[in-house]
Amino acid sequence: MRTSAVLLASVLALGALFPLACTQSFGIFDPQATSTGSGGAGGATVTTSNASTSASTTASSSSGMGGAPECVAGDACSDMNPCTADACENGKCAHTPVADGPTADVADLPKDCLQPACVAGQVMLIANNADIPDDSKPCTADTCDNGTPHNTNLASGMGCGPNQFCDGNGACVGCVNANQCADPGQCKSATCDNGTCGASNAGSGTSCGGGKVCDGNGSCVGCVNDSSCNGSKICVMNNCVSSCGDGMKDGKETDVDCGGFCQSKCGTGKMCKGNSDCNSGNCSNGLCVAAPTCNDGITNGGESDKDCGGPCATKCPIGDTCNQGSDCVTATCAGNVCVAAPGSCTDMMKNGTESDIDCGGSCATKCVVGKMCGMGTDCTSLVCTGGVCVMASCTDMVQNGTESDTDCGGSCATKCATGKKCVVPADCASGTCTALVCGP
Repeated sequence: MRTSAVLLASVLALGALFPLACTQSFGIFDPQATSTGSGGAGGATVTTSNASTSASTTASSSSGMGGAPECVAGDACSDMNPCTADACENGKCAHTPVADGPTADVADLPKDCLQPACVAGQVMLIANNADIPDDSKPCTADTCDNGTPHNTNLASGMGCGPNQFCDGNGACVGCVNANQCADPGQCKSATCDNGTCGASNAGSGTSCGGGKVCDGNGSCVGCVNDSSCNGSKICVMNNCVSSCGDGMKDGKETDVDCGGFCQSKCGTGKMCKGNSDCNSGNCSNGLCVAAPTCNDGITNGGESDKDCGGPCATKCPIGDTCNQGSDCVTATCAGNVCVAAPGSCTDMMKNGTESDIDCGGSCATKCVVGKMCGMGTDCTSLVCTGGVCVMASCTDMVQNGTESDTDCGGSCATKCATGKKCVVPADCASGTCTALVCGP
């Protein structure tokens, strides 16, 4: 009969997923066992059997001379198996398997994805996917899969509570990245360290709006140094104050209370950094000097070079700096340099900027091999050695001759590497020339 639920639960705890085997060592009916006993002078034998092809289990007895019946009507005939119906039939105990399915006569361990059930007259644990295991963690998905419990970690960043997020490892934390943390305010930035929100201070001098800067300790202040202040002001105790008129050389002043951003310009003899610092508009060698003249030995007052050009009556010679042709004695200014007048490169004389007769320098004609030169650009070969134009070669570290790039390609035995210039594929070591560049 369906009794002894507690004892069977203990057996289930030991047997887990295996079919329950009720043996005599537990005092429970074993449908596979055979037992014999003798009863006095007229000894009786009791036999029980359970065939997989049989729908019932039958107990029988035989008696000798004067043998007694096994049971009488009303006897329990219990085999301690909740999956059989027990009865006394015609003096014999019968144990018939009940219908397959879950049984309430055996204690069920909750939240294990299993439940006890009768299967062919035996107690077994079967899958129960509705018996979901709960690990009490908000960052796991609790499920059953054919009787097997699973607690799967939820994806990182999923919410698990107010201002809390799953870390992807099953834990519910304050953050997984700084973007999930509250803004700590000016001069600070949010941080996320080991699931906890924090803040770090912005670097000293970082703008915090309104012309103010961060002090490096998390506060927004007026200034951290003089360079944080505009105009003539200096930084005093994190505040910008005016320095002009305090009787000291401070802030951006070039001398005491003058120059720099001060409205007052410095007089002659005072220190300066540029002409705008001086009343005279003339700063020479770090000192304000008298108004510029065309014979004071310095370039000033609009002169294009020292004491020549500009407002000076004296014009600048070839080689001096110029702003326009009128600054030069030749009336010709090219590239801000006074040069010989046009046509001088054909006068059969070495003059002007020529490195040799009518060639080199500012002349369009370059000097041939053997002519004098000052630099490679004076020569047709682009190579000037010891002041003389020499022949182009494939080892002169200059792109010249038929070379497609420096010392490679063209007639050179050395082919150009990837990335070097080329004209035809034969210029390249790779044999590939695309868009005038050697390919790999």
